Amino acid sequence: MPDNIEEVFREQKVSLFPEKLKDLQTDCSCPDWSNPCKHIAAVYYLLGEEFDRDPFLIFKLRGLDRDELVAGLVIRKELMM
Repeated sequence: MPDNIEEVFREQKVSLFPEKLKDLQTDCSCPDWSNPCKHIAAVYYLLGEEFDRDPFLIFKLRGLDRDELVAGLVIRKELMM
């Protein structure tokens, strides 16, 4: 992952990661009143494992595949030179 990836997103006025708890909207039908409940926490944990395996998955889930992202970063780098 490029070191400046978060900077690129900030320049586009979008965030790479959720910035506040309210940025993550979750819902579970279990009777546990806490949020995240153990079920949602398990989903977060599993997503974290998948992001460790493939950091580009976070972009894919947001509709941007790896090749598009890398091409955009290369173009941006060339424009900055």
